[in-house]
Amino acid sequence: MKEARDADDAGRDGHPVVVGAEAWAQVSWIPSPGSLAYGCCCVALLGLAAVLKATLNTQYSFRQGALACRLRSALTCLVYDKTLLVSSVDMAAHSSGAVQTLMSVDADRVVNLFSSLHELWSLPLQIAVALCLLYTQVRVAFLAGLAVVLALIPINRWLARRIEAASAEMMGCKDARIRRTGELLRGIRQIKAAAWEPAFLARVEEARQGELAALAVRKYLDALCVYFWAATSLLTSILTFSLFVLLGHALTAEVVFTSLALFGVLIAPLNSFPWVINGCVEAVVSVRRLESDLALTELCLALPFGSLTALVGDVGSGKSSLLAAVLGELQGVAGRVRVCGSLAYVPQQPWIMSGTLRDNILFKRPFEESRYGVVLEACCLDADMRALPAGDLTHVGDRGTTLSGGQCARLALARALYQDSDVYLLDDVLAAVDAPVAAELWERAICGPLLRGKTRLIVTHSRRFAAAADSLLRLEGGRVAYLEGSGEVEEVRQTGHVKPRVYTAYAMAAGPFLVSVILISLTLMQVTQNGSDLWLSYWVRAFSFANGGLVAAQRLHERLLTAVAAAPAAFFSATPAGRTLNRFSSDTATADDSLPFILNILLAVLFSMLGVVAVLTYSQPLLAAAFIPLALIYRWLQGYYRHTSREIRRLGSVARSPVYAGFSEALDGAATIRGFRAQAAFAAQNVDRLGTLQRANFAGLAVAQWLSLRLQVLAASVITLVAGLGVAGAAGLLPSFASQAGGRAGAGLVGLSLSYALAITGLLNGLLTSFAETEQEMVAVERILEFSDLEPQEARALPSSWPEQGRVSFVDVRLRYHADAPLALAGLSLDIRPGQKLGICGRTGAGKSSMVAALLRLTEIEGGTILVDGQDIGAVPLRHLRSGIACVPQTPFLFQGTIRENLDPMGQQQLLCLARVLLRRPRIVCLDECTANVDAATARLMQELIASQLSHATILQVAHRLESVMGCDIVVVLEGGRVVETGAPMQLLAAKGSHFAAMHKAAQQGSSMSPLPRM
Repeated sequence: MKEARDADDAGRDGHPVVVGAEAWAQVSWIPSPGSLAYGCCCVALLGLAAVLKATLNTQYSFRQGALACRLRSALTCLVYDKTLLVSSVDMAAHSSGAVQTLMSVDADRVVNLFSSLHELWSLPLQIAVALCLLYTQVRVAFLAGLAVVLALIPINRWLARRIEAASAEMMGCKDARIRRTGELLRGIRQIKAAAWEPAFLARVEEARQGELAALAVRKYLDALCVYFWAATSLLTSILTFSLFVLLGHALTAEVVFTSLALFGVLIAPLNSFPWVINGCVEAVVSVRRLESDLALTELCLALPFGSLTALVGDVGSGKSSLLAAVLGELQGVAGRVRVCGSLAYVPQQPWIMSGTLRDNILFKRPFEESRYGVVLEACCLDADMRALPAGDLTHVGDRGTTLSGGQCARLALARALYQDSDVYLLDDVLAAVDAPVAAELWERAICGPLLRGKTRLIVTHSRRFAAAADSLLRLEGGRVAYLEGSGEVEEVRQTGHVKPRVYTAYAMAAGPFLVSVILISLTLMQVTQNGSDLWLSYWVRAFSFANGGLVAAQRLHERLLTAVAAAPAAFFSATPAGRTLNRFSSDTATADDSLPFILNILLAVLFSMLGVVAVLTYSQPLLAAAFIPLALIYRWLQGYYRHTSREIRRLGSVARSPVYAGFSEALDGAATIRGFRAQAAFAAQNVDRLGTLQRANFAGLAVAQWLSLRLQVLAASVITLVAGLGVAGAAGLLPSFASQAGGRAGAGLVGLSLSYALAITGLLNGLLTSFAETEQEMVAVERILEFSDLEPQEARALPSSWPEQGRVSFVDVRLRYHADAPLALAGLSLDIRPGQKLGICGRTGAGKSSMVAALLRLTEIEGGTILVDGQDIGAVPLRHLRSGIACVPQTPFLFQGTIRENLDPMGQQQLLCLARVLLRRPRIVCLDECTANVDAATARLMQELIASQLSHATILQVAHRLESVMGCDIVVVLEGGRVVETGAPMQLLAAKGSHFAAMHKAAQQGSSMSPLPRM
């Protein structure tokens, strides 16, 4: 690669020497065959140098791009693998947003470092060669140009330090923004249920403002670099020629135009130098980032092989922390944990992968039909599979959003059973299912033939199950209170071109005024460049672009964030969080940084190209005829390339989303993956996804170099044609606008046209590649607008006091989670009076949580009507509806906080969720199995708080623990999405053949609570 770069530099610096010879041929023209041959030789050498440079430049770029693809894959795999290796405690110091940024933005910057490193030694070499060649033309006068270059070095160092500091600050704010966005997406159902969207949008926007402030500093410093280096060309040439004349030398055509061509060679690396240093600084920041409370005390115990141990204790006693320590998620400061054999782990909050039910059970293991069937039966999933149209091939949605809490728990248990491990860690796995199902799971799964002889440690609050275990382990304050035998215990991408509306939307995001300023400054820049440079035009262009890009970035992100937060809950069930997060990370980073940069280059190159064509046409009018076929070839090339590169970019964007989705999924389930020792399988899957992405990237690289070679050869033909016309005109063979006395071509205009023709190579290549890259980068804006155009759920406004009474009516309500799913609610009808306390019971999957989802419009109903105070909730604004109904969800939600908050078990999270509800004092309250993961004392405390603090409210309490609904006014029993029984608890218990009585009898033996206070 280095050899190709050296040869490329040699070809670039060789051009001006031939130009000098060509100009000399015009000045010293003597009509003789020898002179004509000399001119033709110069023309041939000029064309050959251009073709050679094109070939070597293409080879260098291709090899560099191929290396970048391999390096990007390696860095992404390293970050992913490290995520699966690092324990949860160590990961607590790094937010998921920071890790996502490492994989996307930082990896790209480190990859770009390799290009910058080559430029770092190549650019000074080019500058040195150009200065040496200048010395041959203007002697010691070249020192004036060298003085300008040296004077810029300390300025450049100061700018580099400031850019580094701004980049580091920006990346920190970007981490915070992506982390908060990830929290918003992960808890979107709970956030929507509580109408907290404004508060969470404010948190994201706060981080975004910090990010934009740092980005603004960096962009304005970049603009300052552009201004300084753009002014260097004029300053260098003026000082050099002035000193040359003062030293007593005469300016000739050969000296002037060779020197001008050398200044052109000199300015290219000088202009590139700020961007190279900027890239190196950003890469250094990213490299540093890539490099970049005890729960248990004095706990000693040993579990015999093949035993079943029940782990009990109060909320916060250390039960979940003990399991985390066995998994290796918690690192002890003293002592050690030793596990003999393989592990399987079922967390308190089941982790469900996006995919089918079968994928979640197999968990990267081969399919064994006999064992698979036994596992389904043991986990009571066989009936659920038969009820689904696609059976076990049904897709579960992102994080299992189409399943009930009980189904998720049984699915996670089935995954563990299918693995056939030696040690099983079960964290309160029976809490999310009703009593009869829990009893079946205990008998068939936990104590059944599949786990007989396996070592099992199960966290439970049920006295019955604790009593049935071989031994009982009680924790208090992180210590073993006792370890005894249990006998003493009583109990589918866009296609085609990027639509014009995408460009219009981006321009409008920047604002009409700034767009006008940019276009005027570009015109002024090129007009003055062809005459005498007006430095103000560079200043206006650089800073207006920086400001316009910032304004557009802010408005696009604000629009995207608002639209996603306002999207219906069904959108998040059907769309993986990683796909959405990709819009906020990779696509937003492109709109923030890459797109304004390449758009700036595109417009500058376009106006420069127009200026060059105007000068060439003026100096040699015959070129106008030659430009017509060249323009047709150019148009064909750009059309062919644009179509191909645009679709490849879209394929890459589509392939990138699974990488982000898989990364986000692995972050959520890292503890489970490590518990099953499945890191290698998930790492292999990540490599496969990266392979698909890199195939698209490599195809894009190959297509870009295909185009580059053809454009540079086309530009070489223009250079050769200009030089040939100059020689022919000088020989009197062709009429020329530049012909002067004696039929000889004017050396001045020939030299001018050759100087401008040399720029054709870079301009033609730059124009098409920058246009294609702009269109490719616009795909990011297109993807942002795709999510920005999500239709919000809104309706007409109601009085702020609504609901005033708290009456709730379900009238023939039908609900399903997606088109292919069975009905979760099948004609449910129910009337709840104001202030009534309603207990909702039924087998797991009966539709209890679906009632809550329908009431909060987290999932839109398919038919029927839900009325609150006589008002159809379908016509109520969502924020108003959810503000009037408080909910303690089945799955609690906490956002970024202290390490202790991240280590807290589920029970303490439920208490915080209840505290939020008590502060709001709403008219309607939904309690979705809020006591399922807490001990008896905590459950009693929660019920007392509800009874005393929410006595005025209408309460819908979903429960598996039937004791918790004994204090309700009315109990409703659901089955198959319908109401099968309703009445007062004691009346139903006394009724013969009552469903509720049968459920209570089955659950009575497993109860861990005494009767609770009446609400």
